[in-house]
Amino acid sequence: MAKLAAFQRDPEALSKGVWINPDPDFDIELRVKAKDALFADLVSIGYRKLIKNAKEDGRLKSDSRSPLNDLPPSAVANVENEIVLKYITDVRNLEDDAGAVNIEKFRKMAMTEEFRPLLDMALVAFNLATNRRASDQEEALGNSAPSRRTASRGAAPQP
Repeated sequence: MAKLAAFQRDPEALSKGVWINPDPDFDIELRVKAKDALFADLVSIGYRKLIKNAKEDGRLKSDSRSPLNDLPPSAVANVENEIVLKYITDVRNLEDDAGAVNIEKFRKMAMTEEFRPLLDMALVAFNLATNRRASDQEEALGNSAPSRRTASRGAAPQP
C-alpha cells in the first residue's frame, strides 16, 4: 500500500528553494524553487503582455483568433523561460574571467543563444526541484556533506 507521504512535495523546494546540480559533468549548482501555483499565473500574465506588445508594435493583427500561434515560437517560449529563470535564485561554482558569476549575470547569459546550455541547465534544475518529494530531501540530507543542507547529486548508490 502506498503511503501518502510519498506524494508530498518537498516543502523547502517550494518555499526557499534547494541546491540542484543539473549536470553531473560540472560542479555548477543552482538554487531553485519548485514550480508552484503562481507559476501558471505568471506565464499567463507574460503571454498577455507579449500579445499586447505585439499588437502595439504591429507584429500581430488585433483581430487574430489565436494570437500565441501567430507569434514566433521563440518569442512565446521566451516568456516561460524568463519566468523559470526567476525561480533560479542563486548560482555557485560558475566563474568567468572576472570571478564568480552572480545570479543576475547567469539569467542574462542564459537568455542568449551563445549561452543556451545555461538555460537548459536551469530548465533541468527547475524540473528536478518541482518533482522533488519530501522523502527525497530526507534521503539527500543523509548523504550530504555537513556544510550543505541538501545534496545536489541525489542519493549515493547502495553497495
